[in-house]
Amino acid sequence: MSLLDYEKRFSSLKMNARGGQEKSPHKVALLLAVMELIEAKHVQDNQIYFDDRLRDVFTRRFEALASLQDRNNPHLPFFHLRSSGFWHHKVKYGRDRTYDDLTTASGPGAITSNIEYACFDDELFELLGNDVARELLKSALARNLNEQDVAQILDVGNGWNWLECEAIVSDYFVMLDKEVRGETFSKTRHREVLMLKLADRSHGS
Repeated sequence: MSLLDYEKRFSSLKMNARGGQEKSPHKVALLLAVMELIEAKHVQDNQIYFDDRLRDVFTRRFEALASLQDRNNPHLPFFHLRSSGFWHHKVKYGRDRTYDDLTTASGPGAITSNIEYACFDDELFELLGNDVARELLKSALARNLNEQDVAQILDVGNGWNWLECEAIVSDYFVMLDKEVRGETFSKTRHREVLMLKLADRSHGS
């Protein structure tokens, strides 16, 4: 699977909604925590353990994104990310039947009793070791949340943030595809539409 395929999956996680509207940040917080541990070289093999280090980093990430209604339950995203298609569980020996009967993780014990560790698709784990790919996937995660949470993830400021860069690059490839196909298009019109996605940038920039 390609980086763009994973970008689509990261940007459209299945998430619970707070009060039927705002999405709970648990899965985003856990993936950000794992990405941080990979970047810091604390996770060097494709084996993510439900240990104190992961829970501590999750807590910090979660508290930056959570509302008053959210609860710090890292066992829930650790379990339910299996529905993403890229997050898998290594089930403990002799626990297959019990694991297969689980529909949720009622508490941390459901993880520690049944799951040895979690792992990504091999190709995704390799991508997460690359700084550029990791930042792109981080920006994809931000699309699951509201604007305030996006700022927390991407550190949006006066500089060019990843959402802006991604919009520019995507638009460039759209124009390139049209040029290759021999289709006519207006660069001015593309620029005008693109500027609506940017943070008050000038035409020249």
